[in-house]
Amino acid sequence: MREQIRIQRKINRRKEVKRQIITLIITFIIIIFLALTFGGIFSKANTPSEQSKMSYKYFKSVMIEYGDSLDSISSNYQNAGYDSKDVYMNEIVKINSITKDVIHSGEYLILPYYDNVFR
Repeated sequence: MREQIRIQRKINRRKEVKRQIITLIITFIIIIFLALTFGGIFSKANTPSEQSKMSYKYFKSVMIEYGDSLDSISSNYQNAGYDSKDVYMNEIVKINSITKDVIHSGEYLILPYYDNVFR
C-alpha cells in the first residue's frame, strides 16, 4: 500500500512538472508573438520612407567672392527647406547679424540649409 502511494505521488509529480513545462512553453510563445506583433507596429514609425521625409537643419560657412550679393548668394544656396528666396535671405541676415545689406569679398557668411541625411 505504501509503495502504491509512493508510486502515485511520483506519477503526480511528473504530471505536475509536465504541466508546468507546457505552461512555460505556451507563455514563452505568447510573449514572443506579442513582442513581434507590437515590435512590428512600433517599428513602422522608423521606416526608410518616413526617414527620407525628415529634414535636418545644418549650417555652413561660405567665403564671399568679388561680385557676390545677398541676393545672388540666396539664389545659389537656397534649398527646399525655405518657402522663398526672401525668407532665406532674411535668415542669412539674422544669423550673421548683418545690419545693412552690404557684404564684402573675403568675409565669411554662415548659411543655413536643410538635408534629409542625419549627420
